[in-house]
Amino acid sequence: MRSFAERSLTTKALTTRGEQAVPQPMSPAQEGLWFMQRLVPLSTAHHLARVTRHYEAPEGEVEEVIARIWSDVLGIEQIERVRRRDNFFELGGDSIFSLQVQRRISRQLSVEVELAALFAAPTLEAFSAVVSAARESAASGQEQGQARLADDMQSIHSELTQ
Repeated sequence: MRSFAERSLTTKALTTRGEQAVPQPMSPAQEGLWFMQRLVPLSTAHHLARVTRHYEAPEGEVEEVIARIWSDVLGIEQIERVRRRDNFFELGGDSIFSLQVQRRISRQLSVEVELAALFAAPTLEAFSAVVSAARESAASGQEQGQARLADDMQSIHSELTQ
């Protein structure tokens, strides 16, 4: 059996096949409007796959965790397919998937991130920086809270022992 590229197709055959496959308003009005193009791979979200960029692995714990979350949520089979400069929305993400990402980040990284953060920083690298900053801020706030609690407990203890 010959491959698609080896077969010789006429515009008439393409027109006939096209009319069978798609509604009439979507098929070319003239027979000669067909052009041949190489087949390009599609991502799982049916977007054109990235074929020209080299792989740049996620760096650090936060990027790796978020890359895994994106892979799971978007149905990307291998974490290696999520690169540092990949855009969540170009990978097939949308507002519903964003909510899933937000929930998983909350569970897996123990930090609350505003949903708008992913829209404002849609690349893995930028979004990871936002999540890292939120984690640091939460940890700093928790330390300050613990210090205040310790001071309050010391004050209460002093009052009770007087």
